[in-house]
Amino acid sequence: MMMAAALDARRAWAVTDTDDTRVLRTIMAEPYGRVAVLHVVLIAGGGIVLALQLPSLAALLLVAFKLVYDLRLLRRDRTAQLPGQTAGTTTPG
Repeated sequence: MMMAAALDARRAWAVTDTDDTRVLRTIMAEPYGRVAVLHVVLIAGGGIVLALQLPSLAALLLVAFKLVYDLRLLRRDRTAQLPGQTAGTTTPG
């Protein structure tokens, strides 16, 4: 089973995605912005809970900040697409 997994990983590594022109460094760095925002919001929410003794306010702020951030990312990703291209589709190459 380990050999099959290793061969599958090797095959996946060897195959290049010609439609994806992003650099590996860009692909690997994409999630860090979201992770940083998540940690800042969690720490700020913890401070609010400690200072005000209002855990429901911290939960609401966490949800609100996360929602705003995700909606901004979604809008940015949609405007970055090529004109006439819908999400999830690729042009034949």
